[in-house]
Amino acid sequence: MERYHRQIALPEIGAQGQQKLTSARVLVIGAGGLGVAVLQQLTAAGVGHLGLADGDVISMSNLHRQIIYTPEDCGQRKVDVAQRWIKNQNPEISTEIFTDYFSEANAFTQALGYDVLVDCTDSIRARYLINDVALALHVPMVYASVHAWQGQLSVFNYQAGPTYRCLFAEPEQIEEQMNCDTSGTLVSVPQLLGTLQANEVLKIILQAGLVYSGKLLVCDLLTLRFEALAFEKNPLQIQKGLLRGLALRRAALPEIKNIEPGHFMRLLDQADLCLIDLREAHQEAAVSGSAILHWPLNELSARLESLDKNQKIILFCPFGNQSRLAAEYLMSRGFTNVGHLVGGTQALHHLF
Repeated sequence: MERYHRQIALPEIGAQGQQKLTSARVLVIGAGGLGVAVLQQLTAAGVGHLGLADGDVISMSNLHRQIIYTPEDCGQRKVDVAQRWIKNQNPEISTEIFTDYFSEANAFTQALGYDVLVDCTDSIRARYLINDVALALHVPMVYASVHAWQGQLSVFNYQAGPTYRCLFAEPEQIEEQMNCDTSGTLVSVPQLLGTLQANEVLKIILQAGLVYSGKLLVCDLLTLRFEALAFEKNPLQIQKGLLRGLALRRAALPEIKNIEPGHFMRLLDQADLCLIDLREAHQEAAVSGSAILHWPLNELSARLESLDKNQKIILFCPFGNQSRLAAEYLMSRGFTNVGHLVGGTQALHHLF
C-alpha cells in the first residue's frame, strides 16, 4: 500500500485495481527503445508478471535511447540485463525471459499464458506474427512504431475489435522499413511512444478509460503534431490472420480431447483425474463424483494456480460450449492434458 498508494488513490484503480495489476501477465516483445520504456512504466505500476522476448545483445549505439542499459552492459543479452533491472527496481515482480527473437517456431511457446502482447519490435514480419498469435489466443496486441521524429500507436484485437491486418493488409512481399540504425531517432520518441503503450496496457488490465482500439495515433515530435485516424474492421483480413494463427497454434499446442458422454461416465471416479464442473451456482448439479470440482467459468482464471499444468483435466458444462472455451483457455495458459465433455451434461440424458 505504501509503494502504490498514489495510484491506488485514483478512483479508476483503488485496491481492487491494484490487485488486477498484480495478477496481470504481460509479454513485451522487443527490448529496444520502445521495450525498455514499456518495462519502466509497467515495473513502476506493479504489473505482477512481465515476460520479455528478444534475441539481441546490447551495443554502445543502443545506449542513447535504451536507457536502462549502461556501458558496462555492452555485449550482454538485453533480456538478461532488463530482467536484472526489473528485479532491482521492483523485487515483487516475477519475470520470464526468452532469449530468441519472436518467430513462427517459438511464438506460441513465448505467448502462452499472457493477457496482453506488446509489440516493441522494428520488424513488419514480426508484427503480422504477433497480430495472428494474439488473434488465436484471444488477447489484445498493443502496437507502436517509431521513425525519426515520428511515431504511431494503436491497440489491435481488443474485445474483437480491428486488427493490425485491418489497418495494414499484408503485401505479397514484405520490405522491411528502415530501423533506428539507418533512419535515426531521438530518445524522446521511443520513450513517449513506449509510455503511451504502457498506458494502454494499464487501461486494458484495469478496464478503465477508453482503450485506443479502431484508431491510429500518428505523432510528429518535431512539430508536436498529433493526429488520430479511425479505421474499420476488415472481416477478410481478420479471417486471414486468425487462420494463420490457428494453424500455428495447432502446430505448437497439443490437441484438446473431445470426451464422448459414455466415456465421460466411466471417468467420474478416476482418482488421478481432475473434473471441473463449470455450471453457475444456481444451476443444479447433473453429475456427482469424488473428483469433481465446482468452479463456475468466471472463477476459473483465479483458481488456476492450484492446478498442475500436466494433470489430466476434464471440463464440462450444461451444453458443451463453455467447456470448449474453457479448455482452449487452459491450453493457452500452458496446460498440456485438457479435455471437455462434448455436448455437455445434456448429452448424458441420452444414456439413460
